[in-house]
Amino acid sequence: MTKVVGIMLASSNSEGSKSYADMVKACKETWISRKHPDVEVWATYGVDEPTEEADLLTVNEEAGDLIVNTLEHRANLLHKTLVGIEWALRRYPEAEYIFRPNCGSYINTHLLYDHLMLQQKSDYYSAIFGISYNKIPFCSGSCILLSRDIAQLLVDNIDQINLDGWIMMDDVSIGKFLHESGIERVGGAKRVNVKNQGELDRKFDREVYHHYFCHTINPLLIYQTHKLFGY
Repeated sequence: MTKVVGIMLASSNSEGSKSYADMVKACKETWISRKHPDVEVWATYGVDEPTEEADLLTVNEEAGDLIVNTLEHRANLLHKTLVGIEWALRRYPEAEYIFRPNCGSYINTHLLYDHLMLQQKSDYYSAIFGISYNKIPFCSGSCILLSRDIAQLLVDNIDQINLDGWIMMDDVSIGKFLHESGIERVGGAKRVNVKNQGELDRKFDREVYHHYFCHTINPLLIYQTHKLFGY
């Protein structure tokens, strides 16, 4: 039974000689390939050229990809996220939690599953707390955790949420809407921040479900984290 669904931010965009496609590939070949049996994970992409004729979302079952008909750009991260979550809620009516990582994270879904099964089943909005932005309390977008009812609340009110990342980034916009809706952040999320191989060797923690590579486009860190977990 699928109790937890991940909607992972994915992209084929590059920064210089480094491509996020390599990060997505590494995630698929490591933590996604060894996911907990009650967890599903989908990589969620935008497109190079959105068209009015195309469906809002298409599914590549074989690749485990969701393709949202929105421009692949940082400004559209929340649009991709909410379209993917809406699909996941329909696809998995038994799912109790949704998590939204990015492809710059290694998620041990076995540890994450155990963590989530100890959390409240409703009004659950959690992650590492972000530094307050204009006094808006929010959870870091590197891996947002939501109970099903909160995920549904976001989807049902998509027209009330700022989706424009030029105005406000996705994690801040989620935090703003939920705070204004009376939903406050829940503590207890875990994360190890890693920027290079030396830091990974020093800071790796096999009890923590989330190792985050801090915007570093380095797939080798994902593969090495996988090895450190003993896979």
